[in-house]
Amino acid sequence: MIAVALAAPSATAWAQLTRTEKVSIGKITDFYRGGVIEFIVETPRNSDNDKSKSGEKALTIRVTASTNQFQTGSGKFNSKDVATVIKNLEQMLSESEKTPDELMYTSVEKSLVVSLVGGEKPVFGLTLDDATTATIGQTEEYNRQVLKTLIELLKKGQSVLDSQ
Repeated sequence: MIAVALAAPSATAWAQLTRTEKVSIGKITDFYRGGVIEFIVETPRNSDNDKSKSGEKALTIRVTASTNQFQTGSGKFNSKDVATVIKNLEQMLSESEKTPDELMYTSVEKSLVVSLVGGEKPVFGLTLDDATTATIGQTEEYNRQVLKTLIELLKKGQSVLDSQ
């Protein structure tokens, strides 16, 4: 008698539930016609019973457009990205105290543009993923304060990203 064993490949599907813990860091609401910038730290977790992280924390920035509250844009930033944005915006803030010229920071990779215009018609604007929010009819000092608040919230978000 001859025995033949057939080996069938075993296909095992493996899936893991991942949940994302979201912690609001703050928001800026001082924009024309209801524009908003929100800051949320997202931490991927394996499951409710396992509190270990399953991925990198990210700071999500969400923009609601000033001219159309149904238009939103968002971007995810890791700690290194946030540090780069903070460094450039602090430079912009410092420079804005010396000149009324238009100052702009652009991160093509993140689809982020921050601009500050002084002079007779000062404006602060932020565009993320094609959604733009801006101040209109405010003073240069007011717009610099909005930029300072943006930097403070980014630093707060980075602190949370860098913590356990």
